[in-house]
Amino acid sequence: PWHPFHSLLEFDLVEALFEARLSNRQVDSILSIIHGIVEHPGCLKVKDHRQVKNLWSSAPGLHGLSPFKRDTVVVSYETQDHKFDFWSRSLKAWISQIVEDPYLATVIQWSAMKLSKFDGKVWVPFVNEPWTAARMWNVQSKLPPDGVPMCIVLYADKTNLTASGSVQGYPIMAQLHNVPQEIRNGKGLGSIQVVGWLPVIGDDEQEKGKTEYTDFKKSV
Repeated sequence: PWHPFHSLLEFDLVEALFEARLSNRQVDSILSIIHGIVEHPGCLKVKDHRQVKNLWSSAPGLHGLSPFKRDTVVVSYETQDHKFDFWSRSLKAWISQIVEDPYLATVIQWSAMKLSKFDGKVWVPFVNEPWTAARMWNVQSKLPPDGVPMCIVLYADKTNLTASGSVQGYPIMAQLHNVPQEIRNGKGLGSIQVVGWLPVIGDDEQEKGKTEYTDFKKSV
């Protein structure tokens, strides 16, 4: 009777996932965890959000991520100040956790390098990781002799409106490009992390289409 779902429970799960407005990566991660619980039913003891919060706050060394903090962004439009909540976590704290991790510290590429291969006539430069690209080389050349670049890529997906607790916004993602591809594109501390939420600004029908209003939204 629950076609195309295999059971009412599966329908409830899918409905909850959509209502939570999670990213595709988050949905895949949750489903993977659920299948693991099915195989090992005794490994899950938490029963409600209070236990989840207590466990998370009591084990900062395991997840290695600083909590989100709220700041107020003030942007003027037509002589009026408009305030928006901006939630973010410390990039410095996140990077510190990575470089202090016993394993990740051994695989971090601390310095830029140049690679080339001989085509039979000349040596041709090529790139196979971010630290072999010209940009990282140019950045490091401007640092003090004992300085090294930590290359962080930040991006936001404005097609993915996401909710996390009471916070709703477009996730701002951070990725460290000093670690190998299989780590930065994998899971765990060295992978992509949500470090902030772009505020959601509703469309004002009276202002919609105006260049000034578009610039205002971009400023926010």
